[in-house]
Parts: sequence; C-alpha cells; structure tokens
Amino acid sequence: MTISVFSSRPILAWSLPWMLVLAAGISLLDVEAQTVKPSVSSNLTGETERAAREPLNQGAGGDSKVYKKSLAAGRKARKAENLPEAERQFRLAVYEAEGFAPKDKRRLESLEGWADVLLAQRRFLEGHRVYEDIVKFREKAYGADHESLVGAWSSVARTAYYAGLYAEAETAWLRAKEICQRLAGQYHQVMGQIWAQLGSTYAAAGKTEQAEAAFRQAIQLLETRRSTVVPNFNGQVQRLETKPDYVSLAALYNDMAVFYKHQKRYPEAEDTFQRSLSLYEREVGKNSQGVAMVAFNLGRFYLFRKRLPEAGEMLNRSLAIRENLLGPKHILVGSTLEALADLYREQGKTADADRLTERAARIRRDSVQAPR
Repeated sequence: MTISVFSSRPILAWSLPWMLVLAAGISLLDVEAQTVKPSVSSNLTGETERAAREPLNQGAGGDSKVYKKSLAAGRKARKAENLPEAERQFRLAVYEAEGFAPKDKRRLESLEGWADVLLAQRRFLEGHRVYEDIVKFREKAYGADHESLVGAWSSVARTAYYAGLYAEAETAWLRAKEICQRLAGQYHQVMGQIWAQLGSTYAAAGKTEQAEAAFRQAIQLLETRRSTVVPNFNGQVQRLETKPDYVSLAALYNDMAVFYKHQKRYPEAEDTFQRSLSLYEREVGKNSQGVAMVAFNLGRFYLFRKRLPEAGEMLNRSLAIRENLLGPKHILVGSTLEALADLYREQGKTADADRLTERAARIRRDSVQAPR
C-alpha cells in the first residue's frame, strides 16, 4: 500500500485511488515524525547515496513462480511484524519483477511492499529512493499527470522530509500540488493537506515566511465548508457538501505549534497545541494516536518551559496511550520514556530517570534493523 498524507474521501462525484490512504495523525510513520530530528543529513556523501540506491540497481529475474512465492512470503512476514524476513522476501520479489515487462503491475506491488517495510523501520532515505522508482513506474505506465501520482509524489515528499532532504521534499510536494490542482481544482480540501505539508517542509528548511503563508492557505482550505454542483452518473446534477477537515486541521495545528516554539512564540505555541489536542479528542477520541502525539509534544514543550507538573501530566498521558495502542516495546514508547526521564532528572528523581533511560535504551537496542 502506498502511504501518503490524505484521508479517505470522494473527490467531486467520483472516488480516486490516490485518496485511499491514512487519516492525518494515524500512519505507519506517525505524524510526530515531522517534529523528530531527521534520520540522515541532507548533505549526503557520494558513498551514502550509492549505498541507498544500490538495491534498486540489481539485475533482473523474471521467474513468475518465484515472484509469487516471494511476494506472498513478504506479506505474511509483514503481517507478523517480522520485518527482516519481510524485507528479504520483498527484495527477492523486486528482483524477479525486474525481469517482467516495463509496465507489468507486479513491479509496482513489489516496490510498494518493500517501501512499506523500510518505512516501518524508519529507514527513510532508502524508502525515499524506492518511492522515486514507484513514481517512475507510474509515470511510464499511466502518464505523468495520472491521479495516482498525487499519492506517489506525496510519499516521495514525506520520506524526503524525514531523511532531511528538504529541497527534494519541497519539489515533490509542489509536483503533487500541481497534479491535484489540475484534477480537483485549487480549492479542494486535499489541496489544503498538501499546503499543510508544504508549510512543515518550509519551516524545517528555515523558510519562515513561506511556511507561515502555506499554513494560512492550508487553514483556509481545510476549515471551509463548501458546496459543489456536479453531474452524476445518470447525467443529472447533484450538490455535494464538503465539511471542514478537522482531523487534518488537528495535525496542522500540531505542526504549527512546533513551528511557533522554534520561533520562540511561546504563547502561540501553547494555544495551538491545545487547539490540536482538542480537535483530536473530539474527532478521533481521547485515547487515539493523534492525542498521544500532541500530548507528547505539549509535554516536551512544558518541560522546556520548566512547567514540570504539566509536563508530567502530558507525557504520562502520551505514554499510557502509546503502550496501549502500540505495545510496550514500540520505538515511540521509547521516545516517550526518554522525555519522562528528562523530566525526572529535572525533579531530582535520578533513580527513576535512570530506570526509564535503561528501558528506553533496551527498546532502541531491540528495534528491528534489517540487513542492508
């Protein structure tokens, strides 16, 4: 499955494949990744770049039986969360698919399976390069302006962002925006989601004015209720009502709050975090991943501001939700434990801090790292 930033909803009178994706704040990557330090510097050496692309430049197999067996084994291992085995099998499937016709869809499904496993391991640079190959396939098979390219370019943009490649992320978001605008018009809510991601990318790249302008454009598009008249399948006209996209707004407010914090606009940051938290609680529930994400970020904000009781309340809330939804050994649980350990040190609770730090370290050591 291709991962992108949009939520599932119809566009005009028909439903597009690139709309069938995950809601904001609930993804394999977690929206919080937008506030985490990039995994790779944007100043890549030639050796690093070659290592990242090397698996994409292998020879071709072309054995249909081996391909089918490898793909099924990869999906089974992925479902069981056996990521090293899933990656091994998907790479074998990719190898065999390279021997098929250039527009054979088996090339696409094997690449998408591999990309999914890389993202699950937060190996964003490698995932980014695989998504670039997915874009190339879709352009060759369906044309450069096909609807599926919105989701594909979005995945390229997100993985570029997480890898610290902000210029590449910006280029990819602009390409997704161009295609989406041509298909759906400049006022569609999906455009608001793209503007929100562009704002986060500009902010990470230090383009403050462009970030604020993009955030404002996103808010305008996401919070507006619109009415559109379109023809239906029997030739008659119907009116479609578009409600405000509150879940995407919640994710946007989280990103804006982080941006305000970095700008030292602390009252605006706190207020915007609270708006994000309230929207997530109302729209997806008080024990959702979106709430856990904002509570984590708000807790770190309070810790930074030395408001320790409030920091403890938010961080413990985030930890409880994440342990319940993701399990006690998830990497995001480890991140929350590290933040709580920092809080305990501020409070002079050294023993408790050391205990949490050790638990977080065990989680990081046990995190699956598939062979490269």
